[in-house]
Amino acid sequence: MQDWEFEVANPLDLDRYLTLFAEVINKDDLRFTLADIIIQAFEETGLDLELDARWRPFLDELVENMGVHAHQIWYWACFDVELEDVWRVAPYMRSICGAYK
Repeated sequence: MQDWEFEVANPLDLDRYLTLFAEVINKDDLRFTLADIIIQAFEETGLDLELDARWRPFLDELVENMGVHAHQIWYWACFDVELEDVWRVAPYMRSICGAYK
């Protein structure tokens, strides 16, 4: 199913997803899958990501595991769309990409 993370992510379960993400340290395939769900859940919270204490630590985890998450970061950066029309998470993902040029 294309864009499955839109279907399964629930912002009300974000803390549960983040807990599981922290528990599966050595399981890159699970962390990759969870990261998409987590990013989508953050997108749907409607909260200011700058004020959400969970957002920056999660981004730091993605950066620390760039080998696993590079494609996701690029995907969510949505470079082929004007900044005013992208997901709320896109500017953060673009910033990460910019640091790795």
